[in-house]
Amino acid sequence: MENKEIIREWYSLYANDVYNYLVYYLNNTDAEDILQEVFIKAMHSLDRFQGKSHPKTWLIQIARNIAIDQSRRNKRFTDILKHINKTESHLSVEKSLIDNEEVLELYQYINKLSPKYREIVILKGILELNTKEIAIVTGYKENNINLTFHRAKQKLKDFYFGRSVIKNESI
Repeated sequence: MENKEIIREWYSLYANDVYNYLVYYLNNTDAEDILQEVFIKAMHSLDRFQGKSHPKTWLIQIARNIAIDQSRRNKRFTDILKHINKTESHLSVEKSLIDNEEVLELYQYINKLSPKYREIVILKGILELNTKEIAIVTGYKENNINLTFHRAKQKLKDFYFGRSVIKNESI
């Protein structure tokens, strides 16, 4: 099978999962553009795919690396905008993506988690990757992943049941 055909098949099978990962990870509307970038990069790198992991895991790993780079670029850009006193408002964009109030609330709580907690919740709780797959994507140890997921779920429960006060900083 030719590389383009393989990527087309993987796109039809895994694009939704990769897209959902990117939406939660990036917390903005760049996910669609980055999704295309993931599959382009996968097509160019397919010869290096050794088949030791599931294709979806490999694609999410590529998405994660691109998202990390994008987040760094966005942070630098945001810092520049703040420096010249421009204001930004992503809340209306987020709300337009999510119209269900309860889902929006959970989405906001997930975004209040520390980056590590948030990433594990997205990969395990939303995309339903198993611990081994998450270890491949993130490089974290499997025991650490399970513990982190447990702690992140507890933080989300605390938020949901009002035992914690949400601040504008990650926990």
